[in-house]
Amino acid sequence: MLKDGLLERRFPDIPSHPEQAYRSMPSPASAVGASLEQEDNA
Repeated sequence: MLKDGLLERRFPDIPSHPEQAYRSMPSPASAVGASLEQEDNA
């Protein structure tokens, strides 16, 4: 998931950091869909 850009590390330069955490990133397809919806609502 990291390689696909679906997760982001809290400490990207230190993969084994004791407080390492991850957060999900919006998929490119869902981001495109969201921007299209905003244009339709404008």
